[in-house]
This record gives sequence, structure tokens and C-alpha cells, in this order.
Amino acid sequence: MPKVSVKADTILTELKRQIAIGNFARGSALPSQYELAKLFQVSHMTVRKAIAGLTAEGYLRCVPRVGFFVNDTVSEKKMQRQVGLILPAFATPEFVDFIVHMQRMCDEKKLLLRQAFARHWDDRTVDETIACCDGIIAWSPEDFAKLSPVFLQKLQQSGKPLILIGIHETGRGFDSVVGNTGSEIQLLVENLVRLGHHNIGLAAQIQQMEDDKNHYYSWRKTLQNYPECSHDFDRLALLLDVPLYQSTQHAIYRQLRAMKGNYPFSVLIVKPADYLSAVAAVTDDGFSVPDDLSLAVIGDRIEMQYYRPAVSYVNVSLEAHAREALALLLRRWENPDMPPQEILIPSCYVPGDSVKSLGLC
Repeated sequence: MPKVSVKADTILTELKRQIAIGNFARGSALPSQYELAKLFQVSHMTVRKAIAGLTAEGYLRCVPRVGFFVNDTVSEKKMQRQVGLILPAFATPEFVDFIVHMQRMCDEKKLLLRQAFARHWDDRTVDETIACCDGIIAWSPEDFAKLSPVFLQKLQQSGKPLILIGIHETGRGFDSVVGNTGSEIQLLVENLVRLGHHNIGLAAQIQQMEDDKNHYYSWRKTLQNYPECSHDFDRLALLLDVPLYQSTQHAIYRQLRAMKGNYPFSVLIVKPADYLSAVAAVTDDGFSVPDDLSLAVIGDRIEMQYYRPAVSYVNVSLEAHAREALALLLRRWENPDMPPQEILIPSCYVPGDSVKSLGLC
């Protein structure tokens, strides 16, 4: 290894640190020697000595007349592999939970997780994440079907594995992990009917009802399969006029309080974020869950295990999404030429104390 000066050794050590913490990913270009000399306020000769040392240690490779790049073969002992997690820019509790699951699993695998929030696929933050990470796991920030051909080609040719969450894209060469969300309502209604409930309500955000894949339409369609159930959807739907991606807790509390215990449903299906406000509305009117109104939850939250009464719920596990996505990414690193894979996460019903049995039907 070439002998380096004290200043050059300081720069070498700092660049090693920057590489180790993920600021320069495998295959990424190092800033030019001019930029590094300006950054560290040293001579070009000092920078050249530091770069020569990094090259000798196997951190860098030189591309003549182009520059120096972080070596693709840097060992994981010297540099953790980086997993880029792309999420839509609108923050939801579920995305926060997914980050928690993914962070824990990456820590266990000695992987470095980097998070990026984007409004569109062509946001700069997406480019930066793809450039600095060894593989990407993404909840699409917009309709993937509307992705521009130019950016689609860019993703396909990036050389970085991309695991998509929640959308089917194996036909275009991408791996995916998809929850069987279409079965959530069916599974929940099936269990509620088994407990004797025929007036099954649903709290639905009006702005989301425009999507025909929303729970509202699945709920209507599913109830029609049960002749014994009420099909008076206008009466059974608790419609929440709240802008998309804003909290519905205040709206559901106000509407339940306005009913003063005269509930048109024996059980109301709510999302995890609305459960506590629904319980509060019922109890603040002097009634109780589940004796006067049963509540069933559709969705997944980490803290839901601490809700009281203990929740009866159906979900497609976010933890399972994270686990399967990371496992798929690891397999893709080991077998880059394997055909595109799609993993289906099944829905699961968990009984609790928030739904009262009305007798078997």
C-alpha cells in the first residue's frame, strides 16, 4: 500500500467512514479530485494520495478518463449493503409501522436501511435512493401503470433489484409482494355472520369510495351474498366526509355521538386508527362495546394488541409484507437471473372481545 501523509490519511479515513455509512454505495462515483480538494481544503496531491490508498485497499476502482468508483466487490465487513425503502410522501400510521418492521429486520441482517418519501416516481429522492442503494423495496408513490416509458426503462436497466409492495408487476420484470386484500372484507363478514350479526355497518371515507377496489365496494358485494343480512347500504354505511389522507377520528366520533345509542348496525367495521375514537363515542354516551355496539377492525397496526376491549380484526400483516419483501430481495441478490417472483400474503382473522356473539345463525 502506498505511503500516505497525515492529511491524506485523515481524508482516507473520512472517505472510508462515508462509504461505510452508505453515502457512497457500491458502484457509485466518488466526487472529482477537484471537488474533494475543495471540500477538505487540501491540495490535489493530497487527495490523490488518499484515493491511491483507498484503491490499494480495494475500496475504489479507476475508470480511465471518467473517475473513481466504489468497488462493487467491497466486502460486507467493510461496507453494509444498503436497502432503499421508497414510500409515498403522505404519512400514514401504517407506513410508520412498516418502517419499524423493516428497520428491525434489516438490523438483524446487518443491512443499512435508507428511507425516501416521494410524491411521484420521478421525484429526485427516488433517483438518489436508487443510485445509493444496493436494492429497493417500494410502496408505489403513484399509479405504477401510469409510469412514463422513459422512467420504466430506467428502473428496468438500473441493475438494482426492485421489490414492489401491493401491485402485480411480474409481467414487466419486477418482483412483488402483494396482500390478498380482496379477501379481507369477505373473511371478516363471514365471521361476523357466524356470530349472528345481520346488520353489519362500515365506516367509509367518502373520498376513497371513488376507487372500486375500496373496502366499501367489497363490503356491499359481500353482504349481497348473505340473504339473511340487511342490504340497506345507505343506512348501514357511516360515511366520513374527510379529505383523503386526513384523520377520520373526529368525524367518526361526532357521527356516532349524534346517534345517541340508536345504532342502525349491530356491528361496525372501522379502520385501526378509528377504533379508539369509536369506543370513546360509545362510552361517552353511556353505552359499552360490545354490549351495545360491536366493533370490528380491518387493517393492521403494531399497537392494536393494546386496544381495549381487545380487538376482533382481520388484516393482511404488514410485518409479513416486510419479512417477505426483504427475503425476496436477499434471494434476488443471490440469484439475479431468477424469473420475477410474486409473493401473496393471505388475510387473517383474529377474534377478540370487541364483537359480541348474538347466537349462531
